[in-house]
Amino acid sequence: HLSRRLALVLAFTAWCANQAVGFGLLHYPTDPTTIAWGVAIGIATLAAAEIARAVAIGLRTAPRWTRPVAVFLGAFIGYEGVLYAAGLVLASGDDAFSLQTVAFVFGTNLIGFVGLEALRRVAVLLHVITTPAPAFAR
Repeated sequence: HLSRRLALVLAFTAWCANQAVGFGLLHYPTDPTTIAWGVAIGIATLAAAEIARAVAIGLRTAPRWTRPVAVFLGAFIGYEGVLYAAGLVLASGDDAFSLQTVAFVFGTNLIGFVGLEALRRVAVLLHVITTPAPAFAR
């Protein structure tokens, strides 16, 4: 079970790792627009975590297979929505939110989601973890 605090700490940690790779290893420019996009990504990450948690709590009684799918979709839509809103204010390429780009990002995220869900199920079968399905504490 993930508490709200732990979910936000993990999301923030993932964002920090993303920024460390981008600025530390890939040498992203440190101009104001790039920094602003980094902040927007952080806000989108935390929003996605909150949305995922809210969807999971709201669907506690829904059929088990629908919960992870709905959580994934809610988090993805929320994350992309925050980035789209940021793109209205910040400079971005014309194709940043084209159907082709969003479909590619969705596909990449879906592959990651399916892979992580498969690993979780294997871990449950091997009794490495005991939680049979994702759950969020209040």
